[in-house]
Amino acid sequence: MKKVFNPFILLCTAIALFLTAACSEEETLMDKVLSDVNNTKWLAVNDSESYELTFKDGIYTLKYNGQIAASGSYTQSQRNITFQQKQFVTYSIMTLKEGEISESSFMQVPVYYGHSYAENEIAFTLKFTPVE
Repeated sequence: MKKVFNPFILLCTAIALFLTAACSEEETLMDKVLSDVNNTKWLAVNDSESYELTFKDGIYTLKYNGQIAASGSYTQSQRNITFQQKQFVTYSIMTLKEGEISESSFMQVPVYYGHSYAENEIAFTLKFTPVE
């Protein structure tokens, strides 16, 4: 029996290997952030405003529309993040208090009004997805 080179089989094998590698990288990132968000970057959009949240060496940095809005220390206990409360300005004075990482690839972070009379009132909730 004569063996014939079939490029279709080679192409299918290459695609399968690529998809396997891509899926395993995403799982690795989510597995990592569930236990440690250090050295990660997250993105969110609320209305037409963009937010970037980075974690590095115990410090978080929040960017609002490309500009640094707040920075401070954070702690992580399993899937819960506690932020050092720093005020920043969007359409009002805001602050972050805590966030929770979901097992389905995102982190919910309520944004609270920073005014003393409304400090426990949530203005909106950001849904961040990890990108690094």
